[in-house]
Amino acid sequence: MNGPSARPARAYPGRVPFPSRLRGPLVAAAVAASLGCSEPEHPSYTRIHGGTVPSVERTGPVLVVFWATWCPPCREELPGLRALARDPPALISLVTFGEDHEEAAVREFFRGAPPAELGYRPDVDRRAAEALGVDVLPAAFLVVDAQLVARFDGPRDWNSRGMRRLLTKLASESPPPAAGPGPSVDPPRGAR
Repeated sequence: MNGPSARPARAYPGRVPFPSRLRGPLVAAAVAASLGCSEPEHPSYTRIHGGTVPSVERTGPVLVVFWATWCPPCREELPGLRALARDPPALISLVTFGEDHEEAAVREFFRGAPPAELGYRPDVDRRAAEALGVDVLPAAFLVVDAQLVARFDGPRDWNSRGMRRLLTKLASESPPPAAGPGPSVDPPRGAR
């Protein structure tokens, strides 16, 4: 006992006493997790002002993703990417550039042709990837009104609430005019 108001700890057979100083933070963490508060509110991205994307002839907002079957992080993000493509926020369409050198590997991975919702295009010669400076897979770019708006490097949970909100926000903003001949880039935003 530490004082007149302290009570002795009760012993329960087969149980380890739980320190009361941890009870509050653990309850708060459990409540936050049950409310879906465990993901970052704003996924990380780099804002881009201007510049165009080669080989994308679609109108409206387009998410351009560089991906490969041999890339473990690419495989990890695929279910969320497909879910996003099937139910896109802000009418975003999807174009996926495949960095695989063999079409057979792609067909084997998908057990047939790539799903239509991915808007798959082979980029065997890496022209599209090199034009955008892609040096890591997966990488993605949001294009609005034929202008680059944002870059996402590394795997993402494309179907998460936070990512859907971010894509909707970015797709609805009017891209500012580019300051010069090429795109200008803001520092990365958000947290992974």
